[in-house]
Amino acid sequence: MEQHNFSADRPIWSIEDDLLGRSQFAKSLCNAIAGWKGKDSLVIALHGDWGSGKSSLKNMALTAFKDTLIKAPILVEFNPWEWAGQDKITKSFFEQLALSIGQKNTDKKSKNIAKQFRLYGLYLNSGATLISGLTVAFPYLFLIASMLGFSNIFFDQPWIKTTSSVLFTLTVAFTAFLKWGGKFADQISNIFEEQAGDGELPLIDLKSTLAKELVLMDNSILVIIDDIDRLSSKETRDIFQLVKANADFPNIVYLLLFQRDIVERRLGDESQSGRDYLEKIIQVPFDIPRIEQSRIEKIFFSRLDQILEEDPKILKRFNQTRWGNLYHGGLSPYFKTLRNIYRYLSTLSFHVTLLTGENAFEVNPLDLIAVECLRIFEPEVYKSISLSKTLLTSSYNDQNEREKAIADLEGIFKNAPQERIEDVKTIIKQLFPPIESLFGGYSYGDDYGDIWFKDLRICHPDIFSRYFQFSIPIDDISQSDLEDILFLSNNRDALVQKLNSLKSNNLLKAALNQLDAYKHDIPLENSNDFIPALMDIGDTTDDQSIGFTSFSSHLHLVRIVLWYLRKEDSIEERGNKLLTAFSKTDGLSVMAHILAGEISRREKPDNGNLLLTTDATLEKAKGDFIKKFKSIIKSDPKLLFSNIH
Repeated sequence: MEQHNFSADRPIWSIEDDLLGRSQFAKSLCNAIAGWKGKDSLVIALHGDWGSGKSSLKNMALTAFKDTLIKAPILVEFNPWEWAGQDKITKSFFEQLALSIGQKNTDKKSKNIAKQFRLYGLYLNSGATLISGLTVAFPYLFLIASMLGFSNIFFDQPWIKTTSSVLFTLTVAFTAFLKWGGKFADQISNIFEEQAGDGELPLIDLKSTLAKELVLMDNSILVIIDDIDRLSSKETRDIFQLVKANADFPNIVYLLLFQRDIVERRLGDESQSGRDYLEKIIQVPFDIPRIEQSRIEKIFFSRLDQILEEDPKILKRFNQTRWGNLYHGGLSPYFKTLRNIYRYLSTLSFHVTLLTGENAFEVNPLDLIAVECLRIFEPEVYKSISLSKTLLTSSYNDQNEREKAIADLEGIFKNAPQERIEDVKTIIKQLFPPIESLFGGYSYGDDYGDIWFKDLRICHPDIFSRYFQFSIPIDDISQSDLEDILFLSNNRDALVQKLNSLKSNNLLKAALNQLDAYKHDIPLENSNDFIPALMDIGDTTDDQSIGFTSFSSHLHLVRIVLWYLRKEDSIEERGNKLLTAFSKTDGLSVMAHILAGEISRREKPDNGNLLLTTDATLEKAKGDFIKKFKSIIKSDPKLLFSNIH
């Protein structure tokens, strides 16, 4: 698959590229256009919502001309949106019309028609040029007049006042001429120059001459006006007035493309509705054929599969059942057009690349799919979610807290359009299970925290930020690094090297914090390598905590060893694994904490299930520890004195 196809929103040109079964409609449109040969022009409208494929249908119809027996029309494509806000729509229209006719047909007759159209446009536009020039010149005239007026305040001599008045008059005249007079003169000059050989013609006679020339043309002229629904109300009226005023030219077919309801609103006024206005101009209205949702979904799912299948690591956390709930529960309404699908998939593929690590995908693919949908189609909702980490990832037991959380969540939902609020609500509830209980749903216990963490869900506070930074936070460990640790759990030397590398980058605490959730995923048969590795790095791992409630990196090491060994049901086997691991390392600090804990637990009742060793094994472990301690004192006392523990 082509990566990051950001131009996928562009319309297709070839019938062979048609994925929606619209080629037959395009051919019929082609035949309707090519078969027209009337005394008046024909105005065709192609209605459809944004992204529904109007331009693609138009392009396919144009390419279908090569398969017809009728001579293809002269094509004139005019996009008024390119000239919007410049008061140049009428002028630009006739210039484009003349240019297209003159370039496509080089015979004398066509050249003369092009000349006549250009002249006709100059006639219509000359008045507008005058008004436009005055508008541009006015600020300059006002500034000069003000300056000359101030001169009369500072000077009382009569001759200065007289001179100022004369200069004011001359300046106004000269500035006005520079700003619009020259341009207007050029327009008038052009008109007379165009008519030099034929004598001056009134506008009505020029139009009549043009009509006679057009009747004699061998092929018709097809004028395509697209993107009308992007114009302002005034510009929309200008376009339809332009078409209406020139709808009696023979041999011209207008093809207008727009979203009907938008244009009707902009054309309507107190005197008549926009629909009535259109009906007086449009002779042949077409609506884009409705496409079966199953066909759209087939294209969407196929392209989405291509993105997800590019790397097996991405599919590791893809849950088919949860995908069905997400898509049919809230995502599907956003994927009704190919424009939305291609727009969405192009940016999704980019973010998938950003979040694909060397050994793992850094987020949950289903959560990313849903979050990206909100980012593209509901940006205000997305922004609110990004600022609401605590609200969306917390549990609520206190009634007052619950009521406030519900109110805050309703505020997020209301950022969506009214018709989409329920869809957005469903998506957010599925992304953030902790809030389901606020709306009468299932209440999740604390034990789900590790499950969401391991599944890289956005609902876990330690994972949340990845979905909005599209990278690993600077003080966090990547999922690829974590996968490395798990993979190296049966290779002591490589694991020590990996952990020391993380420590040098100030990431060891983050790694151990995450590894805490994965301790049950490391097979017990790896204990002979895994536990010694943790003991190896323990003596150089800081035991400082930040604040009163956080855990130090060293305490994380001890906790992981304790919980890992408690996976073994037999207390005898726990003790044997501990002794075997300790015999392979020179690290003392982790073992010291474990032994102190074992002694302390024996002083408390009902702690038998938490013990790691039998009494006999504990005594042997204490003896081994003292023996190793004395050995280090004897062989390298500096090593012991430099130990941070």
